[in-house]
Amino acid sequence: MKILISSKISAGFHAEPEIARAGLRAARKNQSGMVVIVFLALLSIILIYVGANLHSLNSLKRELKLVEQQQLRRLAAVFATNDVATPVPIAQTNALTKPPPP
Repeated sequence: MKILISSKISAGFHAEPEIARAGLRAARKNQSGMVVIVFLALLSIILIYVGANLHSLNSLKRELKLVEQQQLRRLAAVFATNDVATPVPIAQTNALTKPPPP
């Protein structure tokens, strides 16, 4: 009789860790599922951010090309009206100069 009682007691002790292990496995599966969901959410946010930055960068490139074309047209018009070369005046300075020879 003692053998049967001790086997029931030992079997009971072994059954509880099995239940605990099964509960831990289920909890780990739930945690890993949540980790995957959180990771995918963060990845999607980062991809949206990168996409928005690329869109802004392309818009800035187009605007820069437009400004460059406008400046080139403006400068071409300025240089077209200034075809006659005008002498550049020599700047007056306070420096001492040698008097011209007599």
